[in-house]
Amino acid sequence: MKNMTKRDIADIVLVVVGFIFILRFLQSFVHIEGILSTPNSEHFNRSLMFQLYLINLLILFIVSCLVLFKRDKIINLIFPQADGIKITMGKEFAKFSEHTFWIKLVGIIQFLFSCTKFVANLVTAIPVRGEWISSFFWWNRAGPEIISAILAIMVIWKAEWIAKFIEKIGQPGKKNKTK
Repeated sequence: MKNMTKRDIADIVLVVVGFIFILRFLQSFVHIEGILSTPNSEHFNRSLMFQLYLINLLILFIVSCLVLFKRDKIINLIFPQADGIKITMGKEFAKFSEHTFWIKLVGIIQFLFSCTKFVANLVTAIPVRGEWISSFFWWNRAGPEIISAILAIMVIWKAEWIAKFIEKIGQPGKKNKTK
């Protein structure tokens, strides 16, 4: 039997949320090329769009860093007495208490989402004569999904390393209690 507290469960949820934000942050870099390659027009201001996109990247980065690196403070703020509530889990559910399981799950979901979006883009591009072989299709439609799928595969493959790294950061309260 494994004992977990409300704090442990909140920690797992924050790791998943933070990791999703990190993936979104990394995937967002692909779209910068699309913004820079689009010419200015009456309806599109490339400079303004680029600046707003950089603000978006900054927000994604700040939120993911706060959630991952300051998890302990967030948990203390939201659940001040989270350590007091104990939950007992049987051996068969022990995997659910590990960060590795949830990181792999996020990677699998992201991979499936990227693959389905790639196929959907391909299906809509093939009827348009020659668009599926044009550079526009690969840079603006397929490219981001291929890169997203590669990132997801890397997450699944390196989930244990990522989990160990994440467990080292953001949990000063736990480190002090175990010493």
